[in-house]
Amino acid sequence: MQKQIPLCLLAIVLSVSLFGQNLKADKIILPDSDLTNLYQIDSGVYRSEQPSKEGFKALEKYGIEKYLIYETDIVMMTKQKEQV
Repeated sequence: MQKQIPLCLLAIVLSVSLFGQNLKADKIILPDSDLTNLYQIDSGVYRSEQPSKEGFKALEKYGIEKYLIYETDIVMMTKQKEQV
């Protein structure tokens, strides 16, 4: 059961990534944020670049309280090298 949840999340992320270019996305501008790539792609579903601390606070003010952070293996490998 526990393995199914991450697989379902991965499937959702991949489907949004692969087919997201065909979706009409509305750009969202938050006044208290440095987010420049925030779009609403569906009701209650948004995408953006990695938020800063201020960005997370602005998202919460806007009503977005749950996040799914997706990073590629290359980014993860770079972070692991920096920690060594």
